[in-house]
Amino acid sequence: MGGAAAVAALLPIGLIVGLMVGRRWAAALVGLAAALPVALLVFGWRGPDAAGGVGWALAGVGAEAGFSALTILWIVFPALCIHELQLASGATETLRRARAAADRSRSSSPSSRRAASAGTRKAAALARR
Repeated sequence: MGGAAAVAALLPIGLIVGLMVGRRWAAALVGLAAALPVALLVFGWRGPDAAGGVGWALAGVGAEAGFSALTILWIVFPALCIHELQLASGATETLRRARAAADRSRSSSPSSRRAASAGTRKAAALARR
């Protein structure tokens, strides 16, 4: 059972990777549909107290999905709060004006004009080749 079980365990992973790369699908549900029969039939997983593996497997999938969603929200929600605070306080507009002033001062400096003209000469030389 060792070699066949290893090949069977690779089936859901290969299916997910193949569908994501080849077909550009979000293949999580297809991977779950392939992994569940492998766990139940090939490895004989029945869950705790032999109560039936399908229910426990789906409960585990749901628990992992909830945990993943909460982990992502733990990061995204504070970032959105900081963004809203910046918008409400006017900090975003202040940063935008400072960046525009820095871009204007950089484009008007003599060294940047020399660099721009040198870049234009290099581009023209490459175009002639």
